[in-house]
Amino acid sequence: MLFRSRNYAIQQSKGLYILPLDADDRLHFTFLEKTVHILKLDNSIAFVGTYFQHFGLSTFQGTYGLSGDSNLYIKADPNTLVTCLFKYSDWDLVGGYDESMTLGLEDWDFWIRLLEATKKTVYVIPEILFDYRIKKKSTSTYVNANKDEMVKLLINRHPDLYRNNFVEAIVDREKKLIEVWGYVKEDSKRIQSLQKTTEQLAAKVLATHFSTISINSTILIYGMSNVTELLLPILKDKNLQVKAVIDQAAVNRNGLFFHNIPVISLFQAFQAFHNITIIITSIQNYHFLYTLITEQLTLYPTEITAITLDGILILKPPTNTMQA
Repeated sequence: MLFRSRNYAIQQSKGLYILPLDADDRLHFTFLEKTVHILKLDNSIAFVGTYFQHFGLSTFQGTYGLSGDSNLYIKADPNTLVTCLFKYSDWDLVGGYDESMTLGLEDWDFWIRLLEATKKTVYVIPEILFDYRIKKKSTSTYVNANKDEMVKLLINRHPDLYRNNFVEAIVDREKKLIEVWGYVKEDSKRIQSLQKTTEQLAAKVLATHFSTISINSTILIYGMSNVTELLLPILKDKNLQVKAVIDQAAVNRNGLFFHNIPVISLFQAFQAFHNITIIITSIQNYHFLYTLITEQLTLYPTEITAITLDGILILKPPTNTMQA
C-alpha cells in the first residue's frame, strides 16, 4: 500500500520537514522555499499547502483553502491539498499514516489527526505552486468510486470533531460548490471563444480553395452550421451563389430555409442537380460525409467536387456503377 511505503520512507528520513509527492505530480520551483519559510516562521502551524492546478485530462485551477482554519479537512474535499509540508516531529507524534485504512483517505485522516493532536492550524499559500495530474485511472478514481463509504468511516473515527463543526462544514461545502461552478462557467466561456475562432478560420480556409479552381457547377453547402453562416457572405463577395444547403433535417420537412437559401436533403440534391460542387463545412466528422456522398453516387453516377478543410477532392462513383 502507498501509505505503508510512505511511513517506511519517512521513518528512514533524517530531515526536519516532510513533503509527500506522488511521482506523477509536479512542484513549482518556489514551493519548498515558501512552505518551509512558513513552518519556520510560525510554530502554531501544523502543515502548509498551496493553491493548485490540474494538468493532463483537466486544467482546473483550485483556490481551496482558508488560512488559519483548523477544520479545513472536515469541510473540504480530500483532494483539496494533496501535497503539504509538515514536520517530522508532528508525524512521529501521531504515529504516521494509519495503515489500517486500506480503502483510502489515509491522507485526509492523517491531516485531521495532526490538527487534533498538535492543536495547531493549517496555512494555505494563496499561490499556485503545485500541479496535480488527472488521469483516466488512478488511486483517486478508485477513492471517488467508494467515497461514500470512506467518508462515513472518517466521520465515525472523528465523531466529536464532525459533530462540533457540522453546520460550518455544510455552509463551507456549499461555498466551494459555488466556487467550482464559477470555474466551470469561466472554462465554458473560454471554450466558446476558442470554438468561435476555429469556426472563423474554417470558413476562411474553405473560401481560399475557390481561388485555386474555376467553378462551373452548382454550389451546395453541406450543413446548417456556424461555419456555413460565416462562409455565405464570403462567397457572396466572390460572386459565388449557393443554390442550396444540404441537411438531413430536410428529409421530412419541406419549405426549410437557412439564411433565405433552400435546405434540402442529400437525396434531393442528387435528384435536382447533376454538376455539383459540395462544400463540406464540418470541422470534425467530414470523412463520414464522404461515405454518405459516395453512397448517393452509386444511385446517381456523376463526379462531385468536394471542397473540405483538407483540400479539394473529386469524388467519383464506384467502377461497377460506371460500367453499368
